[in-house]
Amino acid sequence: NSVANLLVEKKFLAEKDVINYIINACLNNYDLIYNEIEKLSLYYEKATKLKLEDIKQIISKTLIDNNFKFLDAVIEKDLKKALHLLEDLITLKTEPLALINLLAREYRNMLEEKHLEKMKFTTKEIKEKLHLQDWQLDKVRKNASNYHEDDLKDYLIHLEKLDFKIKSGQIDKIIGLKMF
Repeated sequence: NSVANLLVEKKFLAEKDVINYIINACLNNYDLIYNEIEKLSLYYEKATKLKLEDIKQIISKTLIDNNFKFLDAVIEKDLKKALHLLEDLITLKTEPLALINLLAREYRNMLEEKHLEKMKFTTKEIKEKLHLQDWQLDKVRKNASNYHEDDLKDYLIHLEKLDFKIKSGQIDKIIGLKMF
């Protein structure tokens, strides 16, 4: 809602899909959203209706790419690369809780994929249940093959406890994520 207000303030009209794209591309980080909207106001010199295709070209892909490179590094257990990318993300003011949610989603998808495969679900059924595209399911399967179910469960429990500790003020979110 505040993103929509900010867009209106800058004389932009935007459909819900455009607003959602901006929010997701910036990982719901208001500082990043504000910076990207400022960039839009420089790009468009007058009031205009924003189109999703245009916004995808303008909003920084670096933000999205870095998040997924971080996610891949953690899943692939490349800790040196993960910590380096995390430092970059912290510099960009990426919200650690958003990264924790991305990690939890990935571990959950891997665990569910393993479970559904054990239950003899077809690829099509698994794809539908997990709401994934073909390439996403292929990646989840590849990643899941490197983990035991118990390890995936442990990671999910650890992330859930970390999320609680951060939200209850028991641990700093950056320190907590680095420790994970």
